[in-house]
Amino acid sequence: MKVTLASLRRARELSLDEALAQEYRVALRCLVGPDFREGIRAQVIDKDRNPQWQPSTLSQVHTRDAEQHFAPLGERELILSEGRATMSEHAGQDASAPAEFLRVNRSRSPFLRLGDLGGF
Repeated sequence: MKVTLASLRRARELSLDEALAQEYRVALRCLVGPDFREGIRAQVIDKDRNPQWQPSTLSQVHTRDAEQHFAPLGERELILSEGRATMSEHAGQDASAPAEFLRVNRSRSPFLRLGDLGGF
């Protein structure tokens, strides 16, 4: 909830492209956090609907932990411009695609694999 609130507050000052890039950063970081897997376990796998969130209460979520969701992704940063999705300029390659095929910067494969997120 703290990440969502911070995201909404930040988005008020952002362009659409910047807001989408921010949402992309937050979403990738949520995928690697323990709560995403725990939510799937509780709802889909065990069907006990009793997730054990980490941390378990909102008061235990530190602001610095929520803020980490917004840190730049480096070469994996999503850059949108003029209806085209492009990889970060730091990649050193021409990797543009129509907006309906949004991709992340990878040296060989243009698509992100969950295992690639461990470094966040």
